[in-house]
Amino acid sequence: MRDHLDWTYDPKQYGDLPGIVQDLHAHGQHYVMIVDPGISNQQPKGTYPPYEDGLAQQVFIMNEKGNAPLEGVVWPGKTVYPDFTNPATQDYWFYQASLFHQRVAFDGLWTDMNEPSDFVAGSTTGCEANNLTNPPYIPKILDGKLAAKTICPGAQQNLSIHYNLHSMYGHFEVIATQKALQKIRKKRSLVITRSSFPGTGHFGGHWSGDNQALWSHLYYSIPFILNFQMFGISQVGSDICGFIGETTEELCTRWMQVGAFYPFMRNHNTIGTKDQDPAVFSSGAQDAMREALVIRYTLLPYLNTLFYHSHIEGTGVVQPLMYMYPKDTQTYAIDKQFMWGSGLMISPVLDQGQTEVRAYFPDDTWYDYYTGEPVPGGHTILLSAPLEKINLHVRGATIIPTQPPGGATTTTYARMQPFSLIVALIEVGYANGDLYWDDGESLDAVENGKYTYITFQGSLRPNQIKSTVVKAGYAPSAGMKLGSVKVMGVPAPPGDVTINGVKAMFKYNENAKMLDITNLNWDLMKPFTIIFN
Repeated sequence: MRDHLDWTYDPKQYGDLPGIVQDLHAHGQHYVMIVDPGISNQQPKGTYPPYEDGLAQQVFIMNEKGNAPLEGVVWPGKTVYPDFTNPATQDYWFYQASLFHQRVAFDGLWTDMNEPSDFVAGSTTGCEANNLTNPPYIPKILDGKLAAKTICPGAQQNLSIHYNLHSMYGHFEVIATQKALQKIRKKRSLVITRSSFPGTGHFGGHWSGDNQALWSHLYYSIPFILNFQMFGISQVGSDICGFIGETTEELCTRWMQVGAFYPFMRNHNTIGTKDQDPAVFSSGAQDAMREALVIRYTLLPYLNTLFYHSHIEGTGVVQPLMYMYPKDTQTYAIDKQFMWGSGLMISPVLDQGQTEVRAYFPDDTWYDYYTGEPVPGGHTILLSAPLEKINLHVRGATIIPTQPPGGATTTTYARMQPFSLIVALIEVGYANGDLYWDDGESLDAVENGKYTYITFQGSLRPNQIKSTVVKAGYAPSAGMKLGSVKVMGVPAPPGDVTINGVKAMFKYNENAKMLDITNLNWDLMKPFTIIFN
């Protein structure tokens, strides 16, 4: 932004920004920019349309008397605030966004400071002394005042007074922002908000705000993402390595490992602190962080499928262990481990100087993600956790779709790679899994049937893995090829492996009891049956 003004960019510092964004797009990348709700009212007349247009259209929150826009102070200085409960404000927001998009073709918006934040209490003229500003009961909040760091409770909005709408300000902004982006881009967009409300997850994601570069905040991030799944906001994460304060190489490495399993992953810190992107650390730390990112990219088909289920069923992408094991009371207080869906358990290091981690394994079948070796359930186990490793375990009876990125550094190119399957068998019964896939861009792909949905099932009796193409509404030009299958829990080496009757290449690991089936090049749009005898 130029001087922190919404819908501008600094032509001196970032004069080539439009060209940079075009270059990002040419390389399969995207540009998401920040926008705050506070609109400066101090610019020379005729120089800042976002304020003058809004004033003419009467879309700003009004003061308590209703005779002028409420004036606060945020990054650009004195500001006014769009009233997103006013239908006219959605048109105003779309117009300002579309004008700027013609100059800088952004792909998503990061909406910040939308509690709404105010650097003065209430407004530049204070708030009226009434029962809205000073109600009989005040919750335990900043400075013990409702107007602290935000606007006056008695400010007037289209739908009601701000007292009734304060907690929903960010929610209404996200709705307006998502609608504007869909009209502008005609495709899916990313909206991330600092302030949210139950239901916001239908329109955008959320991050935890200004956390600190502390080990305790790394730990706090886990119950945070678990809680927000219950609020219906599945696309959620925390600022990796910490926003406020100076991080360390060890803390940032561990945080990158945990953050690789946030639904929304972002490394971010404040102005004035040292850089904390992976490139500034030692080669060893870079390798550990790179490995975490590769694992995340590999598991994106699984994550994408979990988001599909969240969309149609309301289930959490990230889940506490007690969701899977409600009768196991030992899982009730566990908030230092978590699950991706029902198939993958994450047990990170959350304390400084630790190279081991105690992890609880519910009474079930478990396999080491890296080696495929079985791990006994029903116990707490001390796991080796050197700095370069985050412990991951696959639950038996699960089939996880993956897509090893093969050197790709963007999802645009990673999604062109062959798929793989991780099949975690159990002695009696079936392993099940599924894959949801679409073009990654179309709006309402589920509702319009523009997607492919495939289910998988595996067992030891009989020794086979089968696929069923439930829906074939999307077929990428590069195809959807199955390259390999890793089968955990195979008790003995097979003499032969076939896929639809054709012999397949395979290797068997006696120690891990794991079967690797390779070089398949199978079209996933066609059902298959793999038999290993």
